Amino acid sequence: MPLELQDVTHTDFPPLINCLWESYESPPQGLFRLFCPVNAVGATDRASAIKESTDRLWDWKTSDADTYWQKVIDTSSGNIIGGALWKLHDKNPHEHPENLDPYWQPEGGQRDFSAQALAQHEEPRERLATRAHVFLNVIFVHPSHRRRGAAKLILEWGIQKAAEMDVEMWLDAWPLGRVVYPRYGFTIVEKHKLIPKTENPDEAWKACELEWTNLESWVMWRPKEGPYVEGKSVKPWEVAENKRS
Repeated sequence: MPLELQDVTHTDFPPLINCLWESYESPPQGLFRLFCPVNAVGATDRASAIKESTDRLWDWKTSDADTYWQKVIDTSSGNIIGGALWKLHDKNPHEHPENLDPYWQPEGGQRDFSAQALAQHEEPRERLATRAHVFLNVIFVHPSHRRRGAAKLILEWGIQKAAEMDVEMWLDAWPLGRVVYPRYGFTIVEKHKLIPKTENPDEAWKACELEWTNLESWVMWRPKEGPYVEGKSVKPWEVAENKRS
């Protein structure tokens, strides 16, 4: 049952995003809820949340020329079993950073918590990834199809694309996938834990602190010259810092 990497069409998007949800909910990934919350507990509420995120992510796709989605299909069934969202930046995307407003979150503590967490999540790359680069924004494989090579297909495509563009690569590794990326030439730049704070948390804020656990990621980088080699690969942000000092 070979797997195949393909472009994504509008028709593909609902099953693709449904696969994304099932992937990040098994096991649960706290960071996922910053982008795709479920604001009630019923089955219809979850379906509504998936529909909202599908429409929103498609809008983001069509409004951002740097965005590129992929799907991985099982060719024996034609089913989508994984996918990826890439950002293909041919220049510094952080020259004029803007805080992302989590308008998809309910007003109040949940939105305020999310706004702080998202700002903290973006900060390392806004500070370090200030050159043209390929950014692996999202990667996922359905739990029933893991260890079949889907992530390998996606990562090898990205490495080839970065080579064609002659640029470095970045990603934010979540706990589930952190051990995979060094095999493909990435190195950890920073471990990053998100800790939103407020003096007067409301009940929604407290619920986020309680339920959205494991809000941590590992910022990872791959040089444009190829796999990272300790003691040999030059980190551009350190060179820039040395020049300023």
